[in-house]
Amino acid sequence: MYLISYIYSMRGVETANTLMIIDVMPVIESKKIHGAEAVVNHIKSNISNIQTLLVHVSKKLTITTVERESSFIRKLAHMFYAIEEPLISTVTLFNVPKVFSTIFGALKPLLTKDAAKMITIVQGEKIPSLEHNPIQQKVY
Repeated sequence: MYLISYIYSMRGVETANTLMIIDVMPVIESKKIHGAEAVVNHIKSNISNIQTLLVHVSKKLTITTVERESSFIRKLAHMFYAIEEPLISTVTLFNVPKVFSTIFGALKPLLTKDAAKMITIVQGEKIPSLEHNPIQQKVY
């Protein structure tokens, strides 16, 4: 029982109704603590009603980190693709580092065309508003 309640409050993943916010760097730290499978299962158990996914990428994310965590990233990608009836219609990546176009270029082949279409990249540190977004947006 203790493990379940501890994983439920896993650092880096927050949900509210149909919104999920994933904070990349804390999720990577959670993976080091709990293991990749526990993190993937935690996200998977909370994703069924999610329509909007906000991903705080962080200026601290480097190409080296992406390369080092590529196996974990693939597990997450497979988990998202395995959702039988996905409700997610919007994915916003925000607070991306300057080298993100290179990082995203490496990750884009893992995406379907439909998945790539729903992704918006936002240059800015604030969580984007879901209705009116004053942050400058750049769509890839």
